[in-house]
Amino acid sequence: MISEITPLHLTAAIASVGLLISIAEDLSCYSAFEDSGLVSRKISRLRYNSTLSQLLDPLLQPRQFRLVLCVAALGSIGVLLSLAAPSIRVAPLLIVFIFYILHSVRNFYGSDGADQMNIVVFSAAFVNSVFPECGLASRSAEWFVFAQLNLSYLIAGIAKLSCHEWRSGKAIAGIMATEMYGSGRISKCLKRSPMAAVVLCWAVIIFECTFPFALWVSREAMISLFVLGILFHAGCAVIMGLNGFAWAFLATYPTVYCVWSSTSNR
Repeated sequence: MISEITPLHLTAAIASVGLLISIAEDLSCYSAFEDSGLVSRKISRLRYNSTLSQLLDPLLQPRQFRLVLCVAALGSIGVLLSLAAPSIRVAPLLIVFIFYILHSVRNFYGSDGADQMNIVVFSAAFVNSVFPECGLASRSAEWFVFAQLNLSYLIAGIAKLSCHEWRSGKAIAGIMATEMYGSGRISKCLKRSPMAAVVLCWAVIIFECTFPFALWVSREAMISLFVLGILFHAGCAVIMGLNGFAWAFLATYPTVYCVWSSTSNR
């Protein structure tokens, strides 16, 4: 069975771990989803009240959405189990993909890059599972994930490069000083050493701007970029609490490596 594990399914399995963590976090503070909560259905309906939103509304109410989260958790577990049982891949991937459609409507204000990346990952893995014998479908799905990751990094890097706060090092010092995403200890260290803040900001900028050129680098350089990416995303998860962000982006690395290795005889 191990030989039947494709890079896309490995990517989906890693992303599923992150999804399980995110669902556990949502369920642990589910009061935020109640009618009186910060991300209540009443609030999300103000921004996204299309025909699709109205049709899905019965599933997006507080009591029903809790059940949706539980079903999505089971789908995530199914994606993990499908590594050993390829024949069951389609159903759990479809469940998770549908969940993200519901999630994007229900939690419009709480969505971030991790949610968008996971939609890309699970949709690509689903297509690959539906057409397992179609080489074109598999390659297209892999390139879709590869392009999305590189585009995400490049846009983020260019946005930071054009921002004075990031170039001067003030951005990361400011983030570390916030209550939601910061760290008091790190904030104090950066205040004592402004040059460290500048180095960290530029390290992030250079990493995000150079990663899209990974297709043309050597194997050693590719591995170095992966190591930097792991350190970057792990740091965001540990320090800033962005767990979903870390798992969603790191999950794409097996597929990125597959695309990289297929572009030439390496």
